[in-house]
Amino acid sequence: MLASAALAATVNVNVGLDDTGKQGLAFNPTSVTAKSGDDIVFTFKLPDSVENPTAVPHTVTQSSFEKPCSQAAGGFDSGPDVNGADGKTFTYHVNDTKPAWFFCAPHCKLGMVFAVNAPETGNTFANFQTAARAAAAVEYTPPAAPSDSQSSGPSDTQSSASAPSATTTKDQTGGGYGGAPSGAASIVGVGAGAVAAAAVALFAWSL
Repeated sequence: MLASAALAATVNVNVGLDDTGKQGLAFNPTSVTAKSGDDIVFTFKLPDSVENPTAVPHTVTQSSFEKPCSQAAGGFDSGPDVNGADGKTFTYHVNDTKPAWFFCAPHCKLGMVFAVNAPETGNTFANFQTAARAAAAVEYTPPAAPSDSQSSGPSDTQSSASAPSATTTKDQTGGGYGGAPSGAASIVGVGAGAVAAAAVALFAWSL
């Protein structure tokens, strides 16, 4: 058991960073290979090398190959947050080596998707991304605002076999979940009721 723990790896993924190292509508890397026991850490904070970063809303939301822009019931979801000079981290714990598929709700139809253990033939990452760009709609429900008794912090860890935990932070930011980017609007430091009301306005999208 100790040997297995020692072999576990941490895989870092930047949210909102393109393959040239600039801020963009992409995950970097876009696809990774991981084994059971590994942790994939999604980082919303952009590297210091990115000049003049702006706050752009993203999510890391689990889906399926068949429905790339549709939220998987009980799957991993970071909830809406923004990347930029500051940002949180969210950890996905890998329990097996089966393919796992993810999308960014605001930008799925622009091809902002991510895969774990994507096959090299058939259901490849390239085919998954093509299907996302052709999706008829984005199906995503933002998490409910946490109560004042629920914790908030810089990170959230979820298992590949578990539902989202109750540590969704209150200082999340969002935009419209359509086929194009939208501006970000902050809801930092407000009560749970106000967060819920703001979420209705900020996280709606056109189908």
